[in-house]
Amino acid sequence: FAWINIIELVIVGVLLAFLAIFSLAFLTITNSTYNYNNWDIMVRLSIFVYIIIVFVIAACIVQIVIVTFAFKLARLIEARKSLFHQQI
Repeated sequence: FAWINIIELVIVGVLLAFLAIFSLAFLTITNSTYNYNNWDIMVRLSIFVYIIIVFVIAACIVQIVIVTFAFKLARLIEARKSLFHQQI
């Protein structure tokens, strides 16, 4: 469970980096062509992409906390199992 979340976090991090780079490159290309008819649509789309990036980063932080607690719980369960075997 926790290892799948770690792999997912790595993949999401790479995709977020690519999305941010492509969004920034798209804005600079659009700005350099001076096509002001589509400019406001592109700015809105870029702002939307950055808002989505912020929400995904927040979800990743929550997922990191969950993974941390999952590993702590696994260690606690393992310690309790070893303690139980020693008492018998």
